[in-house]
Amino acid sequence: MPNPKKRAEKAEAASGKKNAAESVKKAAQEDEQWSKGAKGTSKADKDAEKRAEQLRKKEEKAKLEAEEAKSLPSKPTAAARGADKAAARKTGKIDDFMKDAGLSTAKAPGLSATNIDDALDALTLSSKANKGSKGLSASDIDRHPERRFKAAYAAFEERRIAEMKAEKSGLRLQQMKDVAYKEFSKHPDNPFNQVTADHNASKEELAAIAAAERKKVEDRLAK
Repeated sequence: MPNPKKRAEKAEAASGKKNAAESVKKAAQEDEQWSKGAKGTSKADKDAEKRAEQLRKKEEKAKLEAEEAKSLPSKPTAAARGADKAAARKTGKIDDFMKDAGLSTAKAPGLSATNIDDALDALTLSSKANKGSKGLSASDIDRHPERRFKAAYAAFEERRIAEMKAEKSGLRLQQMKDVAYKEFSKHPDNPFNQVTADHNASKEELAAIAAAERKKVEDRLAK
């Protein structure tokens, strides 16, 4: 008959081995889980560092571009260029204008010019005087202004609308067109505001019109 004491000792030894094996298994599982967690944390940290580096480089690039833009001379806007041209037209560097054309009002005694428009008229008269002409030629007189009106207005309207948009006038398109049409009615680019004559005018009539126009310009510039 087996000894009860020995049976108890064997059972206790077997239980101890089982517990030891379970402890080893549990420890191995914990080590594995910790290893996985450490790897996951490491990857997340690396991704975060990579994003931070990309953001830093992007901000640095933007800063350098801004500093470079500040150092470059600014280009005048279309509105500014238009304003400069308008100012030049009003105040006018008349002497420079006439000098560039190779002429001066001194070649036409009694004439003076206070703006670019007057300078153009003075230039025309001076040129005619130098060539011995008594007035404007027949080719300067338009017999059919109605034929050129549509194209002339289309070009003027396109230019003025572009200028008003550049000036940020706040007007709607139709309002800008209305403004352009009103301005064109008195503008020198309007064929009807230029020297005109009937389509069947004779040479004598054309000569008289040219002489009268020349006299008007001379009287205006002589003031």
